[in-house]
Amino acid sequence: MNLGDSILYISAGLALVVFLALIYEQKKRVDTFDRHIKWLIRAFSILLFLDFVLLSYYFVKSNFTINYVWQFSSKQYPIYYRLSGALAGQQGTLLFWAALIGIGS
Repeated sequence: MNLGDSILYISAGLALVVFLALIYEQKKRVDTFDRHIKWLIRAFSILLFLDFVLLSYYFVKSNFTINYVWQFSSKQYPIYYRLSGALAGQQGTLLFWAALIGIGS
């Protein structure tokens, strides 16, 4: 498991905690976790953004130990093509949009 996978697992755990806290607040009609939920959502958004930045860094450095980079990049490509490789496949595009939505929330 690489660093990007670890960040995704941590962010998924944060998302689950936020989801459960929101469900609990709705059921009990209390605002006990309100302050904490905002910070957890911010942490979730930052982690997704950092994961996308890490993926872009892997493309710039041509780290072919990452399967996604190996599929959509080459050392012969100019830097702007390698950077755009992060959005070449479905996984990178979904990560990018999830990070944007997280930042927007």
